[in-house]
Amino acid sequence: MKIWIPSIKTGSGADVYMTRLAESLSSLGLTVELQWFPMYFELCPLLLRNIKPPAQTDIIFVNSWTAIAFTQHNIPVVSFVHHCVHDPGYRPFKTTAQAVYHQLLILPLEKAGLQGSSKVVVGSHFTQQQVQQSFNIKACLIPHSIDTNNFCPPKSNSKSRKNQPFKLLFIGNQSKRKGFDLLAGIMQQLGNDYVLNFTSGLRNQAKKQPIPHAQSLGLLSDTELIEAYQNADVLLFPTRYEGFGYAAAEAMACGLPVISSNCSALPELIDEGKGGFLCSTDAIDEFVDKIRLLARSPELCKNMGEYNRQKALAFYNPERMGREYIQLFEQI
Repeated sequence: MKIWIPSIKTGSGADVYMTRLAESLSSLGLTVELQWFPMYFELCPLLLRNIKPPAQTDIIFVNSWTAIAFTQHNIPVVSFVHHCVHDPGYRPFKTTAQAVYHQLLILPLEKAGLQGSSKVVVGSHFTQQQVQQSFNIKACLIPHSIDTNNFCPPKSNSKSRKNQPFKLLFIGNQSKRKGFDLLAGIMQQLGNDYVLNFTSGLRNQAKKQPIPHAQSLGLLSDTELIEAYQNADVLLFPTRYEGFGYAAAEAMACGLPVISSNCSALPELIDEGKGGFLCSTDAIDEFVDKIRLLARSPELCKNMGEYNRQKALAFYNPERMGREYIQLFEQI
């Protein structure tokens, strides 16, 4: 079976997803061709109609925004919705221009593309519900995967924290949606016994605001990203909206507790009190309290990390995801 994945490179979690899916399917014996296109195609997805599928393509797998461009080839199309931008809960994180663009251009094209697809897939129950509400379309749920062989706890289980500050890690683009603006307030309250490392996500942004006791790691390679997880004590993830939550799942695979917002898809990943804590959105005091609790409780930290590692192995391993997709493709 040959799968063609034409995808626009957007510098987001959707890029990570397409790459990991291609790797998973290839490892299970499918022929997969992942083809990247520049981001300007996102302004007019219909331009992709001029792109012909590779010879002997059996199934086209695409992001839902571009599905309409590939439904003309008499080849089954499977569309994936990373997160539903038409959810009213997503509106606060758009500019006016983005809101108009999504409403007038993307919504009708995405709806037509989804209706013309053989199957629609999402990575979380949350996104599944938003697709149902926005498009009246039932989507198949296949959770994302993490390379649990590489994203793993450090070889040595003994992290020496004596006389060292408690290490927090933030992974993500420096946006309001990711809760980046909350980090300064959290670190200000925590004080000198805590340090924060944060990345620039996939877009290599410069730091937008001064954050006490914090250091920017910039844009990281996969190896550097894994090392960042392995060197941290806790993932701090005060996001306001996630279609899935890659950073949380990656941290779990690396054996870290996760302190996150109790919103969107995050409760599907983080089991409250077992793998971390879910705080009220924007509640800086709650995040501070939970961070201090874990800093005072090394054994709790360790137990939560081990719990998360086992959950990641069970639910987010690539082979599980790949086999579920193969079953779906075979049905088509």
